[in-house]
Amino acid sequence: MSFTALRPYLFICLGGVLLLLALAGPSRTSPVLAQAPIIWSPPVIISEQDRFNWFADIAIDNIGRPHVIWDGSLSEADKALYPDQTLSLLMYSRLEGDTWLPPLDINVIFQELGGGHIYRGALTADPNGNLFALYEGHLIQAPANLAGDSAIHWSQPNLLSRGAIYMGSSMADPNGVLHVLYDQETKLDKSIDQRLTLFGEAPPAFLAEIFYRRSVDGGKTWSEPLNMSRTQVGEHREKIKMDSRGVIYAAWDEGWDRLTEYGEREQGILRISRDGGETWSPKITFAYPERTNAQFTSTGDGRGGVLAVWRALTRDEIFYSWSVDDGATWSAPQSIPNILAREWNETRFDSYDLVADSGGVMHLVVVGRPSLTQPSRVYHLSWNGRSWSEPLLVHEGEGWPEWPRVVSSQGNRLHLVWFVRNRLETDRRSLYQIWYSSAITAAPAQPLPPTPTPTPTQTSTPAPVVVFTPTPVKIPISPGEMEHASQIRKNLMRESDDLLLLLQALMPLIIVLIGLGMGWHYWQGR
Repeated sequence: MSFTALRPYLFICLGGVLLLLALAGPSRTSPVLAQAPIIWSPPVIISEQDRFNWFADIAIDNIGRPHVIWDGSLSEADKALYPDQTLSLLMYSRLEGDTWLPPLDINVIFQELGGGHIYRGALTADPNGNLFALYEGHLIQAPANLAGDSAIHWSQPNLLSRGAIYMGSSMADPNGVLHVLYDQETKLDKSIDQRLTLFGEAPPAFLAEIFYRRSVDGGKTWSEPLNMSRTQVGEHREKIKMDSRGVIYAAWDEGWDRLTEYGEREQGILRISRDGGETWSPKITFAYPERTNAQFTSTGDGRGGVLAVWRALTRDEIFYSWSVDDGATWSAPQSIPNILAREWNETRFDSYDLVADSGGVMHLVVVGRPSLTQPSRVYHLSWNGRSWSEPLLVHEGEGWPEWPRVVSSQGNRLHLVWFVRNRLETDRRSLYQIWYSSAITAAPAQPLPPTPTPTPTQTSTPAPVVVFTPTPVKIPISPGEMEHASQIRKNLMRESDDLLLLLQALMPLIIVLIGLGMGWHYWQGR
């Protein structure tokens, strides 16, 4: 039998293979960029190296400049001058051209030694060229172009809440509306007694709840506080993010209280708002695999995809779940390949962070390790809606990195800050430093957004916030639920399902088709 005679059947088989490949692809309609290599700039220290520095946050202003704040303390020389004092400084710096400005302390509080004062500040840049620093229930602001010149350009603190607040998270939307998520110690409702003997001990009188507020006038007035959590356990490590469509994601850890250290870490919580914070979805609970979860983070790609990432204290893996319908349904949780969580006992206060670029690719930054025998380092991974990239080492150096914070600008630029401990113990010999690095992704570049024109409002009264009691929603975690979740997983390719394995799986069908074609041709020629 000649090749010419077989050629029609070979074309038929090839067409069938191509059709099967198309059907096997993701059902998601939005375009997905390839996992192109990303090169991070050489990391640089932006803090003063004779000071103690940690817990940084970063924001990009309306002309694309990175700004960073962090918690700082006395220099070695100052410690000799003030042996009976500790000094908590809210430090600030900005990248001007290729040079970081000398760090500037923009808020100072003296305390007696042993006070344990820590700033977990949050920094936001609005589209009007203003910076907002949130710390311990206070908000200060400054023009972005003057913020690094002198502390005098920063406003007096605007009190957001009088309660005990450990940390917060903030952002500004394209219209300049400020959105804030923060934890605050709240008196327990004793009428709800299902948790009163939790962990064999009576709970404290107050535990942290998560609250949301927003301001439409640059922080002058605020909406009424909305209790987002409403539980009888502690909440902490909160984050608020917005995708390119304006959908807001509020995420936090539930189960353990930072200030009282009561309870145990249990699960991640996500709530979503599609109307600028007016109303919120019920709580979505991420408890897989063993209800010992922490470092939960989540955000959207602006196209209906929502990614959630977390770790478990009792496992070494880092887990994720993916939604293609704005969080209505979720894939069964899986572990991210080729990366493990850091040892939990190294530090209890680390965090993961996520951001999306203009191409819809999600960028995850973690402190992790490729294997149990390797040290913890800063790694970057990207998720394109179908598979994870290989972990990319951002910085390899001595010490213990922690608390990465990543933001994007101009569509394809990533900016990352973190701090590195020179020793795990926190004492007078500790000199932790703030580091910065940047990268450009394969996503399309976008021009900087125009500065919006302010429109007068009829009243300074904040817009009302709809309050309702959240209803927990579980994602699939049990074997039965996992089986049900197979319908959801059709949009989620496993990392092992690459093209080679898919062709291997189709090879028997290809052979059968060729054999049938040859047999049919032989029968016709008889």
